[in-house]
Amino acid sequence: MDRKFKYSDVASIRTAPSLIAPKGDLIHRREYVIKFQNGEIWTTNRLPADLTINQKIDIAQLVSRMSGRNVKEASVLNKDEVYRE
Repeated sequence: MDRKFKYSDVASIRTAPSLIAPKGDLIHRREYVIKFQNGEIWTTNRLPADLTINQKIDIAQLVSRMSGRNVKEASVLNKDEVYRE
């Protein structure tokens, strides 16, 4: 089922140069996580196609511009926010 959200529903946008994989390994790959007001999360990690880093940046910048939320830099993204169902 496709979910639709308004840009005004964006609560935060986070990114990091690394993430924690489900088994606890540290993976050096930049991903973006968008959290919505209702607690749901969308991440560039769960897309069906492999995006280039520039495509990921473009998505994050568009959502940031349209929602008025800045992209926050973290040192690492945890597995719960990147691999959430």
